[in-house]
Amino acid sequence: MIRYSLITFIVLFAGFNIYLRVKKQEYSTYQYQYQLNVMEGQKYIFGKRAPESVLLGTSLSALMPTDSLNGLYKLAMPGLSTADGRNIVMKRNSYPHRIFIEINFFNKPADEAYTSLFSSSVNNKIKEVLPALKEENQPVSILLSKFKKDHQQPGNNQVVPVNDTVPANIFMNLLAGSRRQYTDPIDTMALEKALDELTGFVEEVTAKGSHVCFFEMPVDQSLENLPKTVLVRNMIQQRFQGKQNTWFIHLPQGNFRTKDGIHLTESNAWDYTSYFKEEVDRLALAGF
Repeated sequence: MIRYSLITFIVLFAGFNIYLRVKKQEYSTYQYQYQLNVMEGQKYIFGKRAPESVLLGTSLSALMPTDSLNGLYKLAMPGLSTADGRNIVMKRNSYPHRIFIEINFFNKPADEAYTSLFSSSVNNKIKEVLPALKEENQPVSILLSKFKKDHQQPGNNQVVPVNDTVPANIFMNLLAGSRRQYTDPIDTMALEKALDELTGFVEEVTAKGSHVCFFEMPVDQSLENLPKTVLVRNMIQQRFQGKQNTWFIHLPQGNFRTKDGIHLTESNAWDYTSYFKEEVDRLALAGF
């Protein structure tokens, strides 16, 4: 009985892998956010070609509807950090031509559990050969994709909401919580360590021909010029200003609305993405 079950499993598993390799269809339906984060990492690592451009960020830039930025692969993963995105980029032998790095929480360390999923080259090779082991190809996710639309950022044709303001009483409570992240005591040694790690990554990829562009996501105006915010901004500027193949997209003018002090409302995420695209086009004329 056990032998029969094992043979049946092997036959079904082999057949499923053959189907996936022949079908060559990508699935993007997910059951929870962390699973989507794993899927994004796997798709980047196991894709046939490295994307032309990649955006490394947090939940702040994850809100950007980047469909209009052709060829941009977004490794902005809620709950994770730019360090997690850097680790994913380093898993490929070739690097993107353009790498955009969000600086707001650049000092947040990589998630060890997430990193461990991609740390074994043997495990990575097995998943490359056997696509059934990839997160996106779980049978449940494939079935879900048949019954509901994929969880994707809104496309360019979607109507942008006009009134997506959070009620004032709720917003003020959320803003107070976000402010605490900006007013905690500044650990300058930890910031310097994180900056050194970021510098090592930038030097590695720019030496191979990549262009790196730092950008800062808008937050509530009451947080934009607090000591910690200014310190982080200045540290990045001073470390990378004038370095070869490094560029900057600075904060736009104006007051951007947020849901909680740090995460833009959907309509303002669209507004910032439009500004971002204009800046990318401007930098491209300058050789970016």
